[in-house]
Amino acid sequence: MIVCERFPGDTNGELMNVQHDVYGWALGQLFESARAVYLHSARVIGIDTPLTQSLETSDGRFDHRVLQEAHDLLAARFRRMRPDLQQPDLEPGEHGQRLRQEWCRYLSKEATRLAEQPLICRAIVKAVVYQNTQAGYRAEEELAVCLRLGDEPLSGS
Repeated sequence: MIVCERFPGDTNGELMNVQHDVYGWALGQLFESARAVYLHSARVIGIDTPLTQSLETSDGRFDHRVLQEAHDLLAARFRRMRPDLQQPDLEPGEHGQRLRQEWCRYLSKEATRLAEQPLICRAIVKAVVYQNTQAGYRAEEELAVCLRLGDEPLSGS
């Protein structure tokens, strides 16, 4: 995770540090949620491809950089959605624990929700399986575009 401001007023350094501290766990949540949905779908429709075979044999380890931008976009989205977490209403140690609980709860639910969106699910698994190749880079960009579009308000709303 790159710890930095991503939007005007993004100054909750304590929350950024909490997000950084659980970065590896968060990436695992994103990948494992997408992997489970992708493999389930492949089994339901009865397909077996090199991608499904790679996912079935994956040990879950991958270059963290392939999901870094996706994570950082989600982390910034959470900080923007939860300005109430900026002002600590608890003791410093308790506040850090609350930030961690709130972020982990959100990320876990968001990973599940994102995995249920076909374009995002496919982009996550392809970014990991084809990491550091042209196909993987395309998947990373597709994922980032999908996540950025999710941040934009719909016209007319």
